Amino acid sequence: MPPAGQPMVLALRAGGHTAVIEVRDGGPGLTDDDIAVAFDRAAPFERYHGQRPVSTGVGLALVAGLVRRLGGRPFAGHAPEGGAVFGASFPSVPPVDEQPPVDEQPPADGPGLPPDGPGQPVRERKGSRAAR
Repeated sequence: MPPAGQPMVLALRAGGHTAVIEVRDGGPGLTDDDIAVAFDRAAPFERYHGQRPVSTGVGLALVAGLVRRLGGRPFAGHAPEGGAVFGASFPSVPPVDEQPPVDEQPPADGPGLPPDGPGQPVRERKGSRAAR
């Protein structure tokens, strides 16, 4: 969180073949060395613990891993508001009406989910881990 009275901006934009989401603030910002390790687990904590309020850095590492699993690229940098920017860029997906039709829909209850709501037994499926 930025200091009281400083801006925090959530920005979304799409262009060409990329969609970008950013969170920017007017806080203390990042040094170039901080940017290089911003998504390394615990790096900010180890660097600033006892000097200024800082989190463990686990959240940024988890977000970066999720972004990469979704085919995106996480980034960190200097925000125009004077603080830090954290974001992710993703390859754009065409609108639903421009995508090819789906031949098969997954079962409504999905694999391994209770068919009749919470507390109901999970149906065993041949070859599933539940059946082993």
